[in-house]
Amino acid sequence: MNRQSRYKDFEKFANDAEARFTALRDADERAKNFSNFYSFYAVKGGAMGGIDKRVFEVFFGNRPIDHVQTFEPQGGGFPQKQDKRLTERGGTLRYERTDVGTVVCTLFPANTKDFCQREDSIVLDWIVKPKALHSSRKLQSHWRAFISYMECTSVDGEPSALDKIRVGYLRFTRLLVIDGRVAKRKVVETVEKIVGYALTIGLSGFLLMLINVVGSSGDKEKVKAEIEAVSHQLSEANGVIHAQNERIVALERRIDAIQTAKAAQRRLP
Repeated sequence: MNRQSRYKDFEKFANDAEARFTALRDADERAKNFSNFYSFYAVKGGAMGGIDKRVFEVFFGNRPIDHVQTFEPQGGGFPQKQDKRLTERGGTLRYERTDVGTVVCTLFPANTKDFCQREDSIVLDWIVKPKALHSSRKLQSHWRAFISYMECTSVDGEPSALDKIRVGYLRFTRLLVIDGRVAKRKVVETVEKIVGYALTIGLSGFLLMLINVVGSSGDKEKVKAEIEAVSHQLSEANGVIHAQNERIVALERRIDAIQTAKAAQRRLP
């Protein structure tokens, strides 16, 4: 598939997305509740004027959450008491087409001036073939992540156990943007620690054994056996890491299946 074909597939997605996301909202009781408080938008071209054809954004708007009084400086004079309205900005699900035609899907949390998440955003998905966005299953998966993230980051959110598991999983496995910089994924850090531990312990034990064997007898067969044993241990460590990654993926699929079943039950009369 060439770049122009990817451009066209994204354009088709953007043209149809408002109706599709509005339908997802209408079928989701929690999203309808959020919409009543924040208002809901699905905008081709993005929130900033709707003029960027590379962007599609789904988001909940701003809403007042409190009213306080503060003392504010007055041009070098005595501070004066002023009324101040505190607001919260709802979460955002953003699709952005890159120059090569791939699509970056990003989650932004709900936040206030004084209540923010550690991360600025989560890179939810990197879509190599934008045609995948024509799939209802793909959009439903993104939607569930969006609503769970909204529940977990809104000041009035009431996240379920599934919401917490899903958002925890995303924070563990996806790229996070923190203070404007992309941070290394936690799952990668964990795997590196496991591999580093296996290599450090395995190789140090092997070297000590090698010194003992060579120093005592110079038996080449024993040295060969120890090398094979260490190689086997490292292979097992790699297998454990792969199995853990498979469990993480399976867990996400089970969570999505449970969430889908619960949504279907809510739609029943």
